[in-house]
Amino acid sequence: MADSVEDQVKNTVSEDSEMCVEENTVEIPPTVDIDESIPQSTEIEMQASTSGDNVANRSPIKEKNSMIDDKADSIYQVKWISRNGCKSPIITQNENGPCPLIAITNVLIMKGRITVPSLVDFVTTENLMAYLGDCILESIPKNIPEGTQLNFEQNMHDAMAVLPKLQTGLDVNVKFTGISDFEYTPECIIFDLLRIPLYHGWLIDPQMLDVMTAVGKCSYNQLVEKIINSKCSTDTDKVTEALIAENFLEKDSLPTHLPWPL
Repeated sequence: MADSVEDQVKNTVSEDSEMCVEENTVEIPPTVDIDESIPQSTEIEMQASTSGDNVANRSPIKEKNSMIDDKADSIYQVKWISRNGCKSPIITQNENGPCPLIAITNVLIMKGRITVPSLVDFVTTENLMAYLGDCILESIPKNIPEGTQLNFEQNMHDAMAVLPKLQTGLDVNVKFTGISDFEYTPECIIFDLLRIPLYHGWLIDPQMLDVMTAVGKCSYNQLVEKIINSKCSTDTDKVTEALIAENFLEKDSLPTHLPWPL
């Protein structure tokens, strides 16, 4: 793993300190005319002042902070907690919003399948991607039939294509019939390969019989398509069901229903 941000800052400070010594060295001629001494002195002072301003503007700490700000979306802080008597890392978000990459990594850390170097303060997206890639490669089964092996390799290829999406969010198509019911999509492959169960909380209240009838066994995408088609129907019953289903989607589209790996 790359040096910590603190070590990099120290190294940069040392290098820039050497540069400052070289730039601030001014050679004064051995013989200076009295009449020209004052303007030369003023010129030297102005040059030194300008050099000092440049050094201040090029402060390695400011440059490093600027670099971190520019790459804020790819650097994550690590929080260390005590779990079962041992220090355990938690990868934290750098901003609010969905981030399956962090969620999956933290699950694998808790399962002992990912080891973060002791007391490291930051990790990058590249680090997390490498961790997940290693876990996927380690999940390859041994001594399986050739047909199964080819199928598994294709799943691995599809999962690798999904990895970049993990930093921003995944599109999953939930079904409203159970907490683990999803329509199978390429995005689900990575959870299967890593053996991480995925759940959601977007369910229908069994007491709402009209909603259960309107939604049926549709997935989210199927239900949206059904609503669009039924609202244009001349059958009043279909129109009523469409309005009930639409109301269900609009009123129950809460963040608490979003899928979560466990």
